[in-house]
Amino acid sequence: DHGHDISNLINLADLALYGNIEKANKQGFTIYDEQIAGKYRRKSMLRTRLEQAISRQELRLVFQPIVRVPVDNSRYYEVLLRWTLDGVPVPPDEFIPLAEQSGLINSIGYWVLDQACQVIRHSCQCGQPLMLAVNVSALQFQQDEFVPDLHELLERHQIPAALLQIEITESVFTVDKNILIDKTNQLRDASIAISIDDFGTGYS
Repeated sequence: DHGHDISNLINLADLALYGNIEKANKQGFTIYDEQIAGKYRRKSMLRTRLEQAISRQELRLVFQPIVRVPVDNSRYYEVLLRWTLDGVPVPPDEFIPLAEQSGLINSIGYWVLDQACQVIRHSCQCGQPLMLAVNVSALQFQQDEFVPDLHELLERHQIPAALLQIEITESVFTVDKNILIDKTNQLRDASIAISIDDFGTGYS
C-alpha cells in the first residue's frame, strides 16, 4: 500500500522500524504510516538547522535559581540551553538527543560553557559574582579535549574555577570507569565541582 518498488518499500520499512523502535520491541512488529514519515522529516530538518543554530544566534541561555534551604543563596544558578527556531521553541528533550546523535553536541556544549564563563566574568566585574552550574552531555564529558577546553576558557575569561560547576546526568556511569575517574580527578584538581543532575531518575 505504501510504494510500488522494492527500494522505496525497504526505505519505508527502515523508517517504520527506527521511527517506532520502542513499539516494535514491545509487540515484535511495527507498521509504516505517515506519522512516522512526518517524524523522520522533522528530525532531518532539525538536524540540518541545528548545524547553523549557533551562527544564526538561535540558541540562548536561561538561568534557573538553585536555592539552598534554610539559607537562600540567590547568586547560584543552573544554566539551561534553549533553541528558538523561526520563532517557535524546540524542546530540549527533542534537540539535545539530535545534537548527540549527529556529533554536534561538542561544539554546542563548548558554546554553552563559553557563554556561561562570559556571564560569570561580567558578574565578577560588577562586584556580584555568580556561581553557575552547566549541564554537560556524557558524550562531551568523555572527550579528550573536554578538561583542556575548560582550562582554556577559565584562563581566557580570567574567572575563578570555583564559580563554575559541571552537572552531568547519571548516564555518565555508562562511560568507561577509568575515563570517568580520570576526568573527575582532573576537574577536582582544577577546583571545578561536579554534581549529578536529575539524581534518582535513572541509573541510581
